[in-house]
Amino acid sequence: MSHFKLKSVFFASILTLFLGWTMPSLAAEMMAGSDVTVKEMNDPKLGNILVDNKGMTLYTFTNDKDGISSCYDKCAAIWPALTMSAGQPVLAQGLPGKLGMSKRTDNTMQVTYNDMPLYHYSKDQKAGDTVGQGFLGKWYVVKPTKAK
Repeated sequence: MSHFKLKSVFFASILTLFLGWTMPSLAAEMMAGSDVTVKEMNDPKLGNILVDNKGMTLYTFTNDKDGISSCYDKCAAIWPALTMSAGQPVLAQGLPGKLGMSKRTDNTMQVTYNDMPLYHYSKDQKAGDTVGQGFLGKWYVVKPTKAK
Protein backbone atom coordinates (compact mmCIF):
# COMPACT_ATOMS: atom_id res chain seq x y z
CA MET A 1 0.00 0.00 0.00
CA SER A 2 1.37 3.42 -0.91
CA HIS A 3 2.24 5.98 1.75
CA PHE A 4 -0.58 8.25 0.51
CA LYS A 5 -3.21 5.49 0.71
CA LEU A 6 -1.98 4.49 4.17
CA LYS A 7 -2.37 8.08 5.39
CA SER A 8 -5.85 8.27 3.83
CA VAL A 9 -6.98 5.04 5.50
CA PHE A 10 -5.54 6.19 8.83
CA PHE A 11 -7.24 9.59 8.54
CA ALA A 12 -10.57 8.00 7.57
CA SER A 13 -10.34 5.60 10.52
CA ILE A 14 -9.63 8.43 12.97
CA LEU A 15 -12.42 10.54 11.48
CA THR A 16 -14.90 7.67 11.72
CA LEU A 17 -13.87 6.96 15.29
CA PHE A 18 -14.14 10.65 16.21
CA LEU A 19 -17.52 11.11 14.52
CA GLY A 20 -18.83 7.86 15.92
CA TRP A 21 -18.12 8.96 19.47
CA THR A 22 -18.97 12.64 19.25
CA MET A 23 -21.95 12.79 16.90
CA PRO A 24 -24.42 11.07 19.26
CA SER A 25 -23.68 13.55 22.03
CA LEU A 26 -23.85 16.46 19.58
CA ALA A 27 -27.16 15.16 18.22
CA ALA A 28 -28.53 14.75 21.74
CA GLU A 29 -27.64 18.37 22.54
CA MET A 30 -29.36 19.57 19.38
CA MET A 31 -32.46 17.43 20.04
CA ALA A 32 -32.70 18.83 23.56
CA GLY A 33 -33.28 22.26 22.01
CA SER A 34 -36.76 23.63 21.59
CA ASP A 35 -38.57 25.27 18.75
CA VAL A 36 -40.73 27.25 21.20
CA THR A 37 -39.38 29.90 23.54
CA VAL A 38 -41.72 31.97 25.66
CA LYS A 39 -40.40 35.40 26.54
CA GLU A 40 -41.56 38.74 27.86
CA MET A 41 -42.42 41.91 25.99
CA ASN A 42 -43.55 45.27 27.32
CA ASP A 43 -46.80 46.51 25.81
CA PRO A 44 -47.40 50.26 26.35
CA LYS A 45 -51.05 49.69 27.38
CA LEU A 46 -50.96 46.25 29.00
CA GLY A 47 -47.53 46.18 30.64
CA ASN A 48 -45.39 43.04 30.53
CA ILE A 49 -46.94 40.19 28.55
CA LEU A 50 -45.73 36.83 27.23
CA VAL A 51 -44.91 36.30 23.58
CA ASP A 52 -43.45 33.44 21.54
CA ASN A 53 -40.00 33.39 19.96
CA LYS A 54 -41.39 35.41 16.99
CA GLY A 55 -42.79 38.10 19.27
CA MET A 56 -46.41 37.03 18.71
CA THR A 57 -48.68 37.59 21.70
CA LEU A 58 -49.82 34.59 23.72
CA TYR A 59 -53.33 34.27 25.16
CA THR A 60 -55.28 32.11 27.59
CA PHE A 61 -58.95 31.12 27.38
CA THR A 62 -60.96 31.28 30.62
CA ASN A 63 -63.06 28.25 29.57
CA ASP A 64 -59.97 26.01 29.79
CA LYS A 65 -59.73 24.02 33.03
CA ASP A 66 -57.05 21.86 34.65
CA GLY A 67 -54.55 22.45 31.84
CA ILE A 68 -56.91 21.04 29.19
CA SER A 69 -57.93 23.02 26.12
CA SER A 70 -61.59 23.50 25.32
CA CYS A 71 -60.90 25.32 22.05
CA TYR A 72 -61.31 23.11 18.97
CA ASP A 73 -62.74 23.24 15.44
CA LYS A 74 -63.98 26.78 14.59
CA CYS A 75 -62.54 28.13 17.82
CA ALA A 76 -59.10 26.69 17.02
CA ALA A 77 -59.23 28.21 13.53
CA ILE A 78 -59.48 31.66 15.13
CA TRP A 79 -57.36 30.89 18.20
CA PRO A 80 -54.59 28.48 17.08
CA ALA A 81 -52.99 26.56 19.92
CA LEU A 82 -49.28 27.06 20.58
CA THR A 83 -48.04 23.54 19.84
CA MET A 84 -44.74 21.69 19.54
CA SER A 85 -43.88 18.56 17.60
CA ALA A 86 -40.88 17.61 19.76
CA GLY A 87 -38.78 18.74 22.66
CA GLN A 88 -39.80 20.93 25.55
CA PRO A 89 -40.74 24.60 25.53
CA VAL A 90 -38.26 27.05 27.02
CA LEU A 91 -39.17 29.87 29.39
CA ALA A 92 -36.83 32.83 28.96
CA GLN A 93 -34.36 33.20 31.81
CA GLY A 94 -35.64 35.20 34.76
CA LEU A 95 -39.34 34.84 34.02
CA PRO A 96 -41.54 33.48 36.80
CA GLY A 97 -43.92 30.56 36.31
CA LYS A 98 -43.56 27.24 34.56
CA LEU A 99 -44.11 25.87 31.09
CA GLY A 100 -45.54 22.46 30.39
CA MET A 101 -47.34 20.45 27.75
CA SER A 102 -50.92 19.24 27.41
CA LYS A 103 -52.19 16.66 24.91
CA ARG A 104 -54.99 17.89 22.65
CA THR A 105 -57.74 15.68 21.23
CA ASP A 106 -55.90 15.63 17.87
CA ASN A 107 -52.82 14.24 19.69
CA THR A 108 -50.76 17.40 19.21
CA MET A 109 -48.97 18.79 22.25
CA GLN A 110 -50.02 22.26 23.39
CA VAL A 111 -47.71 24.47 25.42
CA THR A 112 -49.06 25.56 28.81
CA TYR A 113 -48.01 28.33 31.19
CA ASN A 114 -48.81 27.70 34.85
CA ASP A 115 -51.10 24.90 33.62
CA MET A 116 -53.08 27.15 31.26
CA PRO A 117 -53.01 26.25 27.53
CA LEU A 118 -51.50 28.96 25.33
CA TYR A 119 -52.91 30.33 22.07
CA HIS A 120 -52.27 32.86 19.34
CA TYR A 121 -55.01 35.04 17.84
CA SER A 122 -55.45 34.84 14.08
CA LYS A 123 -56.12 38.57 13.77
CA ASP A 124 -52.78 39.49 15.35
CA GLN A 125 -50.82 40.28 12.20
CA LYS A 126 -47.41 41.28 13.52
CA ALA A 127 -45.21 40.89 16.57
CA GLY A 128 -46.62 42.76 19.53
CA ASP A 129 -50.24 42.93 18.29
CA THR A 130 -52.75 42.38 21.12
CA VAL A 131 -56.01 42.54 19.15
CA GLY A 132 -57.45 39.54 21.02
CA GLN A 133 -57.11 41.08 24.49
CA GLY A 134 -60.43 40.78 26.36
CA PHE A 135 -62.25 39.21 23.39
CA LEU A 136 -65.75 38.18 24.53
CA GLY A 137 -64.55 38.55 28.11
CA LYS A 138 -62.88 35.12 27.75
CA TRP A 139 -59.51 35.67 26.04
CA TYR A 140 -56.62 37.47 27.71
CA VAL A 141 -52.95 38.16 27.10
CA VAL A 142 -50.70 36.25 29.46
CA LYS A 143 -48.94 38.19 32.20
CA PRO A 144 -45.79 36.76 33.76
CA THR A 145 -46.81 35.30 37.14
CA LYS A 146 -45.45 32.76 39.61
CA ALA A 147 -46.77 29.21 39.37
CA LYS A 148 -49.30 28.30 42.05
